[in-house]
Amino acid sequence: MFSTTVWSATPLMAEIAARWIEDGTFGRTVEREREEATARVRMAKRILAGYWKKGHRYGLAVWLELPVGWT
Repeated sequence: MFSTTVWSATPLMAEIAARWIEDGTFGRTVEREREEATARVRMAKRILAGYWKKGHRYGLAVWLELPVGWT
């Protein structure tokens, strides 16, 4: 008995992606997501100022330096 599997994007999703790239929807969506991520990082940096170690401006995670004794 043999079986075959093919993994690929569905034609509909590929068509939607292509249209969004061509008409600029994708670029606008990415820009909005970056703006939101930047705002969240700024907020986290302000709230966690005493512990802030490192984070990317578009990142969804940050490194914190914990006080001595914390693990």
